[in-house]
Amino acid sequence: MRYILPVVCCVLLIVACKDEKETGDNGKANELPGYVKDMQERLKKSPDSTGLRLRLADAYDSLGMFKEGIAQVDSVLKRDSTNNAVWMRKGMLLEKAKDTSGAIYAYARSINIYPAVDAQLYLANLYAERKSDTALLLVNAVARQIFDNRTLAECDFIAGIYHARKGNTRMAEQLFDRCITQDLKFMEAYIEKGLLYFDQKKFPEALKIFQTAGTVEPSYADAFYYQARCMEALGRTQDAIHMYEQSLRLDPGLKESSEALTRLGVQVS
Repeated sequence: MRYILPVVCCVLLIVACKDEKETGDNGKANELPGYVKDMQERLKKSPDSTGLRLRLADAYDSLGMFKEGIAQVDSVLKRDSTNNAVWMRKGMLLEKAKDTSGAIYAYARSINIYPAVDAQLYLANLYAERKSDTALLLVNAVARQIFDNRTLAECDFIAGIYHARKGNTRMAEQLFDRCITQDLKFMEAYIEKGLLYFDQKKFPEALKIFQTAGTVEPSYADAFYYQARCMEALGRTQDAIHMYEQSLRLDPGLKESSEALTRLGVQVS
């Protein structure tokens, strides 16, 4: 891992230093799996076990119980607030819990301790969605020091998101193209590029991009969902239905496709 410029760390803490929000209970199961109950019991006997608390936090994460996962991470941080990896894990949980301000704060704390590339990119992506110039500051710092194709592709993608949200469509498209050149299977870049055209109501152009995504990765459900949206916008209702159904076969949990089919009068089992 490389270090980001010290001035960036200072800026991040100034920008991100806000009170963390309390997250709500998200998807707590009525009956916890046996392995979770087992960890809970073991934790009662070994409350100072950092490894056990973090494994339990991961288990809660997998169940969508983000509040409970964050509580376990907070217990670890209460004993050791200098662990950058745990701060990063807290940021990820807060992001899933849709507490963006809290996630930004946690990632910034992590980076200030040790600026791992992953934490920098997670934080940059949140800033890009907020149209903050800090996103470019972060990705440019990473790109100057890390040279593997995947990391460079991620930097280009995040910069593309920033420009797309700012309305700089041409620059965003160039960055998404460069991202795909670095990593042909960076599927999110195809989707974001296609949405640039979709949002301009250039549906045939958008459709071609989503079709390319489906060709590159035939198991990527979103590629077929967005093809369906384009076809529906073009009045090709039966083709759209077929694509929505294909996306559901690939990802049965894709509720947007289920809702679209219902809207089009197709019963979803």
